[in-house]
Amino acid sequence: MKCLDLSSKHLCNVAGQGIAIALCNNNTLTNLNLEGNYLSDEAGTALAMALSKNITLKCLNLKNNELGNKAGALIAEALCKNATLTNLCLGDNNLGELAIKPLAKALYKNITLTHLDLSNIRLNESAIKALADALSKNITLTNLDLSWNELGESAGKALAEALGKNTSLIDLIHNPHMNDRIL
Repeated sequence: MKCLDLSSKHLCNVAGQGIAIALCNNNTLTNLNLEGNYLSDEAGTALAMALSKNITLKCLNLKNNELGNKAGALIAEALCKNATLTNLCLGDNNLGELAIKPLAKALYKNITLTHLDLSNIRLNESAIKALADALSKNITLTNLDLSWNELGESAGKALAEALGKNTSLIDLIHNPHMNDRIL
């Protein structure tokens, strides 16, 4: 099996942790969709550890799982080690600055991630500036979704400056109402 869609299956933390254990030893699964299961930080932490060990997964959708700063920071740490993941969806989670700043740092090191969804995670100015700094140096990310996050003027300027230096980003979604793209 290469693709597994377990979206909106009402999975609990224990199920999420079980999936993470299986993911550590799996060498065929390339696409895992866990959207809308409200797994929370405990399962998110286990999945982050699995992500650092897994060598086949290319797409991981963790949208709307009540992941918090702890899981987000550990996922960022896993991205520094993972060399196969190309698509990561973290939208609609409770990720704050304590998760986004490590994620921005991971974007310096990771050379495989091309698509990143950070929609509706209530990014603050400082987190957006950290992402902008990473974007100015990242050479692999082609798609970034920041929709449903309020970008202030200084964060917008930081993103604009980063886009002037970035050579890989093709699609930056930023406006929730018109689905406008900056690029």
